[in-house]
Amino acid sequence: MFTLSVVLGMVHVYALVGEGITYELAKPTLYITPPYGVFLTGEGLYLTCRCRCPVTRVRYQRNHQLITEVDPHKGECVTSADSTAAKGYGSVYTCQCLHAVNGQWICSEWSDPVQMVIRDSLLEPTIYIDPGSGAASNGDKVTIFCKGDIRSRGGTFHLYKDGKGNRVQSRNVTGDERIVSFTINTRSKGSGVNYSCRYQTEVVGHWRDSAVSKDVMITVNDADNGVLLNVGLGCAVVVIALLFVVIICLLIRKRRQIRRQSNERSRASAGGVTNPEVADNTYDTANLPSHPDSNGMYSEVPESDHQEITYATLNMGAVNRKEATLVTAKETSLYAEVKKK
Repeated sequence: MFTLSVVLGMVHVYALVGEGITYELAKPTLYITPPYGVFLTGEGLYLTCRCRCPVTRVRYQRNHQLITEVDPHKGECVTSADSTAAKGYGSVYTCQCLHAVNGQWICSEWSDPVQMVIRDSLLEPTIYIDPGSGAASNGDKVTIFCKGDIRSRGGTFHLYKDGKGNRVQSRNVTGDERIVSFTINTRSKGSGVNYSCRYQTEVVGHWRDSAVSKDVMITVNDADNGVLLNVGLGCAVVVIALLFVVIICLLIRKRRQIRRQSNERSRASAGGVTNPEVADNTYDTANLPSHPDSNGMYSEVPESDHQEITYATLNMGAVNRKEATLVTAKETSLYAEVKKK
């Protein structure tokens, strides 16, 4: 009974297909190998289309024109087709998958387009630096990376300094390598300059040179100069601190002098001297002998013997009492003692 049901189901499906009921194929995926950034005229390439099984035939188009059809082996879902880069600025490629069912073709959508760039010269290399700022201390190592479209037969990368064709390093690579690194020792003389790179590779049996990349710059900071700079800054800080201390000390001393003068004026005023100028004068006589004579006067004879001087020292106490007397040389008065030398 079960066997009969299966047979009837198969017959029913066959009948539906015969009446024209079909199914859709999934949208394929197309990619180009090798994955160069640009192709040169005459270079060979491969178009690879990936379909969902089952598939009977694959079509390839270039700029919406059919260029080839490939019938894969039974069970295969990926096919490739050869092509050649034609003259022009580029081509757009697409592919389509087909499957035959009862003599009818079931077609998928066309794949997303893939752009191929065609030029007469190689792609300019890309250069970058680590660290990205390019700044390094004397003795540090800086790495420069250079990337280019190396063909299947390999090639060579060259590093240049100052953009003057002065080659400083070279690296040979295989066809699977697209990027190389160059190490710069900043302790070397003249290492802090601009660097650029280019590459050579074989294209259609001939070696071709790329254009020179943009420049990257390495800046080397001299470690010795940095130490001297730090020492200089430290000394400057110490000098400024000392100057600050000296200024503070001078201000304190000045303030004490002003306070002492104020105290002296206060004492002079308490003794009967009300005029500030007179008080200052009495303060200035502080260097006179500390023991006055019987009349309360101070006297001092100049040490110089080259000149005869008559002088007198006022007795401020007597002046305040308004007492007066006439004095002559070698006489003593309440107001002053007159001497002559």
